[in-house]
Amino acid sequence: MGNSGNLRWAVWLVLAALGLFGACDDGTADDDAFEDVGDAGADADADADADADADADGDADADADADPDSADDAGTGELPVGSWLWIRQVEDGAVVLEITEDDLVTRVGPSGWEGCPSGIICTHYGIDKLQVEADGAAKWIRNVVTSSDFEYFGTVSASGDLLHFFFDDHFSCAHPDVRDTELRERHSRYRIDGDGHLWLSVTSLTGELPFATSEPVDPTRWLVFRAITAEEFDDDYAIRLCQASSDDLCHPACFPERW
Repeated sequence: MGNSGNLRWAVWLVLAALGLFGACDDGTADDDAFEDVGDAGADADADADADADADADGDADADADADPDSADDAGTGELPVGSWLWIRQVEDGAVVLEITEDDLVTRVGPSGWEGCPSGIICTHYGIDKLQVEADGAAKWIRNVVTSSDFEYFGTVSASGDLLHFFFDDHFSCAHPDVRDTELRERHSRYRIDGDGHLWLSVTSLTGELPFATSEPVDPTRWLVFRAITAEEFDDDYAIRLCQASSDDLCHPACFPERW
């Protein structure tokens, strides 16, 4: 490792000694808005299927912010190219959670966010992000409340209002032993509303990889995203730190690190 690597590890050791980085903490934050996936062997498939049998009734009287049918573009077969940051959870036509800029600020427990373990860096509800390139390359990244990252890279195609994901690169910088190339095929209905927000249908509001394993019919759960820049995706809204004894044990995408 060069001088930059030595400096990074010096910083990491200070953080670890102070207990300020919670990516390897296996506890679950008290906030119900996110499931803290601390088990390195957990399979995302269970999360994606957890609520697949949810009731399909919609709320026709919901306001536009909670009604995907009010979207200007109900999916035209065009990929939603860009970088996207979550701002809202919607279920049965009602907004169940709004995520503000303040919610994305990292704070140290227990005096920071309620339910954050003592000495651990947390965000209020975690961070969900999607990035789609014009060539169909796709990245789905979830940082749980205690900052652990769970990342899925692959491809996506669009047909009508359906997105079809093929994720074949799964890893975590916080948990280097979470790394595999198992193919995970997922589906999501999508919308672009009048404010330019992207709506993605999900089977679970709290799962690590929340998209359906088969084509959704009349979905009632949605995550809503606003557009951000690629730089914001990679830097401003990124939490990733290789917690291994050697850089070689972490996925190349864990660098440069951000926390």
